[in-house]
Amino acid sequence: MTQHEGLKRILLAAASALAILSAVPEAGATTWTFTYIATEATWTAPGTGVYTFDLYGAQGGAGGNGTMAGGLGAEAGGGITLTQGTVLTIFVGEQGHASAWYGGGGGGGGGSFVLAGTSTLAAAGGGGGGGAYSGGGVGLSGRNGGNGG
Repeated sequence: MTQHEGLKRILLAAASALAILSAVPEAGATTWTFTYIATEATWTAPGTGVYTFDLYGAQGGAGGNGTMAGGLGAEAGGGITLTQGTVLTIFVGEQGHASAWYGGGGGGGGGSFVLAGTSTLAAAGGGGGGGAYSGGGVGLSGRNGGNGG
């Protein structure tokens, strides 16, 4: 495992996040990072060009009174061409809540999403909550989700 792969795994396990990277001349070589804030955020493209997005879904909460780990959130990303002034709506998922008793399951982690108006540009699913007797499944990337485990 490379150092970069290890960093991604730590970030996926800790919390969800979303980063926008730009080399557009008007923006300079800039990175914008968004973390969970319990509401949507907006961001406006400072120039026309290709922007790279890295999204991470949140980890699911532990089940079985903390003994069964929640699944890790998905990672999704890619380049998107935007025109100057394009306004994006950004949602960053919250980590699922852990079960407080041995026989209970944890809550699923929230997904992270980037929208332009009503169009979804990118999405990363949250991880499944840990079960009472087994761990949670890993989140999925893309526009359609699936079982968390």
